[in-house]
Amino acid sequence: MFSDVDVQGHVNNVAIARFFEEARSSLHRAMRDVVADGLSGMVLARVEIDYVRELAYPGVVDLAIGIGRIGTKSFQQAAALFRDGECAALSTATSVRVSPDRTHTVALTDAERAALEKFRIHAP
Repeated sequence: MFSDVDVQGHVNNVAIARFFEEARSSLHRAMRDVVADGLSGMVLARVEIDYVRELAYPGVVDLAIGIGRIGTKSFQQAAALFRDGECAALSTATSVRVSPDRTHTVALTDAERAALEKFRIHAP
């Protein structure tokens, strides 16, 4: 959106963060289709974004996202934002399972781990 542009005509960092947020949301919806009622109680614990190159407005972007590391109580989502076939930003985000009363973390179930594996990125 034009309102997401800074004075130099570049898409601002908050807008790029929003692209990654939308990608994570889409991934979580897709995972819920694989594991009914699974992956509830997950909270976002950490987000990192590396801005690789400037992104100008207007234009079309493509995002790729998948599951990276799978831990005992958490998993990592890895994403990349592309414009004209070139990478403009990279992001990793960690989600953690919390107890229903949100007082402590708890382990992922075997069904959730299996669902996460279906979306896992396997780098060469």
